Amino acid sequence: MVRLVLGVAALICLMVCGVAAAAVNSDLYARVNDRMRPGERFAFSRRNDRAVRQAYALLYPDGPLLRRGWVLVGAAFLAWFVGVACMFLPRD
Repeated sequence: MVRLVLGVAALICLMVCGVAAAAVNSDLYARVNDRMRPGERFAFSRRNDRAVRQAYALLYPDGPLLRRGWVLVGAAFLAWFVGVACMFLPRD
């Protein structure tokens, strides 16, 4: 029963962190594109992620979105690790 509860909690945490990290990434693109000229705006693409993050760091030196995104990704990996570890716990 403990395995099931921990596994479900880890799965829910993984999903919530993933959705929240996607929302932070979307907000990051929106904030950078608001400060750019119309011809220089970034399209939402994996190829543009590094350039958008660098532009965000230049435009917002104390901006919290980069740190928040990394914290959410770290929490998602931790939840994944807990979920995988639950598979190896002894059965009740």
